[in-house]
Amino acid sequence: MKTVKFANDITADVNQRADFELLSMVANETDNAVIITNAQREIQYVNKGFVHITGFSADLVIGKRKRMNCSKAQVSPKNTN
Repeated sequence: MKTVKFANDITADVNQRADFELLSMVANETDNAVIITNAQREIQYVNKGFVHITGFSADLVIGKRKRMNCSKAQVSPKNTN
């Protein structure tokens, strides 16, 4: 006898897609600069806020390597008070 599967629970996929759409909307609509990089620190995405603040177009920076713009002292956990 052969069993045929007719349905899958897609609740997790639907919830994940909704979360992604919300985060995408926030990144696109904020006036703050948003930069998304891959593990090699190559810029994959910048939003309109980044373009407005820096004056660099997305086409100009996508694919380039991002460098950290702050010192270790500024990002150290002991300096977060």
